[in-house]
Amino acid sequence: MSEFKNLYLKRELIIDAINSYSDNTNFVKEEGSAKDRKNYIINSEGKEVKIGIFFKSCGETTLNPKIGKNQEIGTNIATHIKEYAKMSEFSQKNITFSNKNIIDENFDLLLEFLKEQFTVKEPLDVNGKGKQYIINNELGQDSFSIIRYNNKNTFFQGKPLGIFLEIYSLLTELLNLEDIIIVNEEVYKIEIDKNNVKEELSCFLPRSYDYIDDTNKKILQTSLTLKKIDIDLPDYTPFAFNALRGLELYMKRVLLDNGVETTRKGNFKDIFTEISASRFVLTQNAESKIANTNICNKLNECCSYYSTHRHPLFHSDPRPEISRIIEDKQEADRIITKTLELIERTYCEIL
Repeated sequence: MSEFKNLYLKRELIIDAINSYSDNTNFVKEEGSAKDRKNYIINSEGKEVKIGIFFKSCGETTLNPKIGKNQEIGTNIATHIKEYAKMSEFSQKNITFSNKNIIDENFDLLLEFLKEQFTVKEPLDVNGKGKQYIINNELGQDSFSIIRYNNKNTFFQGKPLGIFLEIYSLLTELLNLEDIIIVNEEVYKIEIDKNNVKEELSCFLPRSYDYIDDTNKKILQTSLTLKKIDIDLPDYTPFAFNALRGLELYMKRVLLDNGVETTRKGNFKDIFTEISASRFVLTQNAESKIANTNICNKLNECCSYYSTHRHPLFHSDPRPEISRIIEDKQEADRIITKTLELIERTYCEIL
């Protein structure tokens, strides 16, 4: 069926899509030893359904619901997968950007960071002028190229998916605000109005501004520069990224100031536990270290908001009830504004 061929799908969402088809539908198991071809066995309303899946090396995915029994149900589930796990048009196109201000120490840190999360191939020589690093994710769908030239210029190319967001996350910490703005101008092919962004952040955070460290100020200022962009895009998800990253760093600061250390990666899974859909609370161990009910409640509120938005948008364990992409710029702007308001209010309430 041509409607299910060569689709651009977020492969990590396929099983979530199956489970969200109906209350009585769930993924059972996968069959097949080939890495690129699997049959997914599904139970729907007590009936066995089988969907064949072909993971193409170019990143496209083909679904085949016309195998086994109950093919009509299988076709309906495949239609749901196609919509639920679709990539935006923007995510399907390669982006490029470069920077001349990444020092060797920071470039090594970037590589180390990427090797912890993805597969980084042995570097290739670029005509004696530098080295090319190819980064792939576990599913083999997301790939990004970094060329580090001998003159310290660094060239990035790939699709704006998970690897890009992780690279972008670290670059916002390593580069100055002006360089980060230039990166966004190259990615989105526009000119960004960066005037008065520092003053604007202090207006959003009149009391918590001095509590926020310089790195986080830079990250939050970048979110405000993106808020100024007036351009039609099919996906505004990256716009919300920096605000939520800023919330993550704010939470880590509050936790550290109250005796709870965190890892660099911001999943907080050893510090918070999910007690219901999108509702998180501190573990007993973390709560006992903090020993302040008010601070604990504010951290619980921040983590619940953070997990509701950041995990579905940027991680591979999304919640079915949350949209995978932000198609409306106003929604991205609301997330940025709400995140800044949450930082300011909770800071004031725990003073």
